[in-house]
Amino acid sequence: MRFRRTPKDIAADVDDELCAHLELRIDALMASGMSREQARDEALRRFGDIDGTRRYCRLQHEQKERKMERWLTLGDLVQDMRVAVRGLLRAPALALTIVASVGLGIGAAAAIFAVIDAALLRPLPYPHPEELVTLDVEEVRQNQEPTRYAPSMADIRRWRTLTTVISHAGMGRVSGFLPRIVDTGH
Repeated sequence: MRFRRTPKDIAADVDDELCAHLELRIDALMASGMSREQARDEALRRFGDIDGTRRYCRLQHEQKERKMERWLTLGDLVQDMRVAVRGLLRAPALALTIVASVGLGIGAAAAIFAVIDAALLRPLPYPHPEELVTLDVEEVRQNQEPTRYAPSMADIRRWRTLTTVISHAGMGRVSGFLPRIVDTGH
């Protein structure tokens, strides 16, 4: 587990460092004959914008910490990869099994996605697929339950000649999972 410094820790370090520099200047000025109060005022005047310096130092320190954290993370990743490669080289049968399992899993997922994409996600290859309708024929005979069946090609051709509502007509049948559509043209 790695110790990560917080911005609060960084701020405390910067404040401690600035205070140490000010104290050194105050001590030097007191050694030259100034009183503590005069030396403090003179040290602050010579130091300049202490708040701006504090912000700048904190920013520099935080950037350094982030850079160091990135390098440490990269080092951990390289070390983990070395351990993994050594372990796989020690047991090649296990490594082959792992690689084959992952390959089969990715292949199966890609195949399933391809089927779902083709059957459900892509629009049908017609100019206005949202206008497609399905027509069934229902035959009613006296004293019997109605019988539903798909229209024949002759029914479709006849409907197309009798109405202007149908711009295209086709016939399809469902076999297995995916529908098979046969377009009869205009």
